Amino acid sequence: MTAEDYLLGIGKIVGNLHALEHVLRIFLCEANGEKIEYPTSTMKEVDETSLTNYDQLGTVIDKFNGRLLANEQNFRVDRSAVCCHRSSGNRAT
Repeated sequence: MTAEDYLLGIGKIVGNLHALEHVLRIFLCEANGEKIEYPTSTMKEVDETSLTNYDQLGTVIDKFNGRLLANEQNFRVDRSAVCCHRSSGNRAT
């Protein structure tokens, strides 16, 4: 494996983890009836929602899993993604 292949692989992992977090945050906004609004550079303040809060990936996963109904448990997210996320250099838990 070349250094370029390695870096490309790491980039794909990080990108997928970011996508996972974003999808979970959108789900939580919809489940909580929160407005989905992306902050812009001109906004002085934004409402704190599941999209804009400072929850770390592990907390987001726990909240998502906690919102699933009994017949939706096959959609649970394995929290071991947090371990992978931390090993990629991001210290968020």
